[in-house]
Amino acid sequence: MRGLVLAGALCTIGAAAAAQPVVGARVVPGGVGPRESGNALDPASSVSWFTFTVPALGTVDIDINRTTAPTDLVAALFRGDVRGVDMTAITPNGLANDLFNNTPGDTFGPLTYLGDQDDTEDDPFGGPFGDPRFHQVLTPGTYSLMVTSFQPAEGGPFEIIATGVSGLVYPTALQGGLEGPYYAFEDNANPASAGTWFRFTLPGRANVRLDVARTAAPFDPTATLFAGDVTGQNATAISPNGRISGFAATGPFGPLFALDWQDDTVDDPFGGPFGDPRFTRVLDAGTYSVMVGMALPATGGEFTIESFTIHPQTIAGGTYGPYFAPEAGAGIASGGAWFRFGLNQTATVDIDINRTAAPPDLVAALFEGDPTGYGDSISPDGRILGLLSGDGPFGPLTSLDVQDDTEDDPFGGPFGDPRFHRTLGPGFYSVLVGSLSPTQGGDFTITSSFVGPCNSADVAPPFGVLDLSDVVAFIAAFQTQDPAADIAAPFGVFDLSDVVTFIDAFQAGCP
Repeated sequence: MRGLVLAGALCTIGAAAAAQPVVGARVVPGGVGPRESGNALDPASSVSWFTFTVPALGTVDIDINRTTAPTDLVAALFRGDVRGVDMTAITPNGLANDLFNNTPGDTFGPLTYLGDQDDTEDDPFGGPFGDPRFHQVLTPGTYSLMVTSFQPAEGGPFEIIATGVSGLVYPTALQGGLEGPYYAFEDNANPASAGTWFRFTLPGRANVRLDVARTAAPFDPTATLFAGDVTGQNATAISPNGRISGFAATGPFGPLFALDWQDDTVDDPFGGPFGDPRFTRVLDAGTYSVMVGMALPATGGEFTIESFTIHPQTIAGGTYGPYFAPEAGAGIASGGAWFRFGLNQTATVDIDINRTAAPPDLVAALFEGDPTGYGDSISPDGRILGLLSGDGPFGPLTSLDVQDDTEDDPFGGPFGDPRFHRTLGPGFYSVLVGSLSPTQGGDFTITSSFVGPCNSADVAPPFGVLDLSDVVAFIAAFQTQDPAADIAAPFGVFDLSDVVTFIDAFQAGCP
């Protein structure tokens, strides 16, 4: 299962005897199961049947999961209401197996075959079978679902988790990373329950970035970020106009309070005229909901959503900020303040991190490597704190240094601020900033400088200064025929021209 929860209005239809009409009763939201699947060679009326109603055009997700290993579940989806129908009597051989592998549009009494699913996704039992899952756009109406097993002569227990089959909203839980594609509907034309909804929970204050990206050119996606959990709410009822577009104000809307609305935040790869929504902001611990719709009338479209991945700010010299440093013990790794820089030659690097107010106890880690696109799993505990101890590797990162109270700050203690000052070779590097203050983060600025050799005589750190260390390093390199001393033509030969060039450059000094 993938963290979905049941949307109400799913009607279970228990196992019935062969050659008997299928009957059933409504169940309340919360879950369907366990049920017994039966076998595809059983009479069609005797396997497990379900019905549900789609109140508005929307994306329906029906996730069917076996609860023990042996069963090879398979499911078929139909438009129409199976209740009261003797399916054994109207199938060609009277068997459930007759209802699979048909052509969409084929009819069986009041039912129209839409498709079937077998090993759609992996299950928790390690195979050899997967579990069925439907994820598709359905028009308003009543639908029926048949679940059984392909395993010869053996059925087994399973559960169903469904979203989008009633006016209640049971959002998809964001797991982190790139997810989708999902389908977005037009804001003004569709009920709010037909919006595509997501939820996530933050254990501590964090820097959050959510990217919504359409997968084709025609439509214009929009997105709204809410504080609060939409799970189990009738979104159409709490929207002021009953539509997706009704959430344009701040609210409150039932348990939801709108924090932000984004439309053409970033360019997309389709060259316009529309951009894609992106949220970048600091959020407190709590549960949040996201709704995606689209502004272009009468046309929906598919999109992906990316959450909880690291996208560092590139620093290239100068002062940046202010940024927010979350508390390291509670803050998720992707929600830390991340920075990156690249060096094309050996350089002396100075990175000075300064809090802008007294409370936080800033801490910073310097890594070799680029974490762009990685998620919380690069940290052993999923938190910022897990990246502050040990050498790693942490995904693509190798820890080089951790600094805490490196130098005094202007607030008179009790904490200092972190600072890195060291020589690094060519490559990509990253910096992560958090706070060791329990339950409290804070703002900071970051000042960076990257000083490489000023001329051919500047062969040893500190770069930008010509001193005795450069003379000693040049002599050692010349004696060992190290390329660092081969600074004049003819290259590949260590001779007097290298010595003369070094002396001339040393006497000229750094600019």
